[in-house]
Amino acid sequence: MSFMITDCCTACDACRLVCPTNAVSKGSPIYKIDGDTCNDCADVMGGPRCIPSCPEAGAIIFKPKA
Repeated sequence: MSFMITDCCTACDACRLVCPTNAVSKGSPIYKIDGDTCNDCADVMGGPRCIPSCPEAGAIIFKPKA
């Protein structure tokens, strides 16, 4: 599993700042999550950091890895 940032993204930078693997990068106009780098915060107590940090509902969603 990995995450994907949708068009609901407002580029607020909250998700990038909390990502422990630096998988989130600035994009134009929305941010992007590198699926190869994102490990779903598997080694972080409490699970993914990006989703609860995001102020926009639906901006970060689960995306199955191919």
